[in-house]
Amino acid sequence: MLFSALTPQLPDLSPDVLPQLGGIVLDLLAAALSQRLGTGVQPDVPQAVQLARARRYILDHIVDPDLTPAAVARALGVSVRYLYLLFQSENSSPFRWILEQRLHRAAHLLADPRQAGHSVASIAFSTGFKDA
Repeated sequence: MLFSALTPQLPDLSPDVLPQLGGIVLDLLAAALSQRLGTGVQPDVPQAVQLARARRYILDHIVDPDLTPAAVARALGVSVRYLYLLFQSENSSPFRWILEQRLHRAAHLLADPRQAGHSVASIAFSTGFKDA
């Protein structure tokens, strides 16, 4: 019900709100899945919850040019190796996912007519890239 009510609103939301909203939705899904499985929690459920937490942290800090897999692992209290293992389950890596999110955000801003006065370099810097 939440998702069907939220979906029509997505095009009108600011690009700054979307990562936060995505993180909240992932947290809700992870919590619902954990509760649904009850005491018979499968071994991969904690990994799904940790992956959701990692993604949320990344999205919340995506504009930080010093955001690295090591910084994410440190913030979550896990090892870098474990963080890579979480993303490996989806044929990705934390570094690749960070890059993809930055590229997605930059592409969205570049396509936004309200950003027409901004240079490619300023948009790159505003999305966490260290250089144009």
